Amino acid sequence: MDSEEREKPAPAVLNYLSVLIRWHKVVIRLVAGATFMMVIFSLISPKVFTSQAVLVPARDGPGLDVYNALSGNLLGLGLGRGSTELYLLKALLESRTLRQHIVQEFNLIEVYDASHLDGALLSLADRITVTLTEDNSLRVSYDHRTGWFSFGKAADESVAQFAQRVAAAIVEQLDLLNLKHQGREARDYRMFIEERYSKAADELAVLEDNLSLFQEKHDVNIVDAQLLATLEAAAMLEAEEVKRELEFAIARTTLGPDNPMIENRRLELIAAKSAMESSLGGQDDDTRFLFGYKRNLPELMKEYLRLRREIEIHAEVFAFITTKYEESKLREAQNIPTISVLDYPDVPDMRTAPRRGFMVITTAILMSVLAIAVAFILDFFQQAQVRYPERYAELTAWYR
Repeated sequence: MDSEEREKPAPAVLNYLSVLIRWHKVVIRLVAGATFMMVIFSLISPKVFTSQAVLVPARDGPGLDVYNALSGNLLGLGLGRGSTELYLLKALLESRTLRQHIVQEFNLIEVYDASHLDGALLSLADRITVTLTEDNSLRVSYDHRTGWFSFGKAADESVAQFAQRVAAAIVEQLDLLNLKHQGREARDYRMFIEERYSKAADELAVLEDNLSLFQEKHDVNIVDAQLLATLEAAAMLEAEEVKRELEFAIARTTLGPDNPMIENRRLELIAAKSAMESSLGGQDDDTRFLFGYKRNLPELMKEYLRLRREIEIHAEVFAFITTKYEESKLREAQNIPTISVLDYPDVPDMRTAPRRGFMVITTAILMSVLAIAVAFILDFFQQAQVRYPERYAELTAWYR
């Protein structure tokens, strides 16, 4: 019975532990050596300091005004604070124009020890990080690093201050470029409105002259208050449709045909047309503009009503365009910041890299796994040499 118990194989865990005990010195040396090397590497490697800013498009920037001006509160969705304006700012941050200005302002070709401008631009691109956050803001950060074997506090402070200056310059240049871009949009918007304003003014003047001549010739005027009120209500509906058409045209010109807001303008135009179709009675032109007013009217009165209706419509549209034209001239003259900086770039107090503790602990863990694997491999070959010397000799013959 005792002999059977002695012959019973040992549990696998004991076998594994015995291997580790036999080769514990190898495991310890490998782990300690790799960890020590990582400690040295983390101490002598360059230290990175990061300065960052968090910003959003300004509520009162000229670009945002252009968007909101398309229809007063019609575009009151805060487009300037939405993805469209944020993606524009992101594109400007990633533009060669902005980054080339930063390279030249801080002489980064020499700072980065680059051989040419494109090399400095690539190095700068690696150090700038632009992130769109979940709370609809833009985070911009700039990294600058010390040299190898940098142990002095003065060197760290110099690098941290340089990172802050570059980050601040990036924000300032972004505002200037965005202001320039939005200024072009404001000018295009003003020119478009100005053209429509001039056309509307001429059309209204012609209609007023025609009505005046008609009245002088035929001595026709409205005396029915109900008829006049009906005419004005119908004219307001048609004017609303014309204004929607104008807003749609402005949106296509200002925002571009691919902007998602264009579809919203199109749907609103369709809704305005549908409202007019359902409100104006009858299909006959003689009664449509009168809400189906059924009283028989003389031909002269019908002609007079048509002229009055056209004037009512054009006067309403002209007032709308006049307001937009005055606003467009004011926006074009504006020179205010186009971004709001929520967090201004500060001088970083602590480095962002290297993360020495993380590097050392990760190295120790990974090297422990590798060292254990090496121990089992070495033990395997040692056991093979003892148990199967001939085959071991054949396997290692090539090494000799």
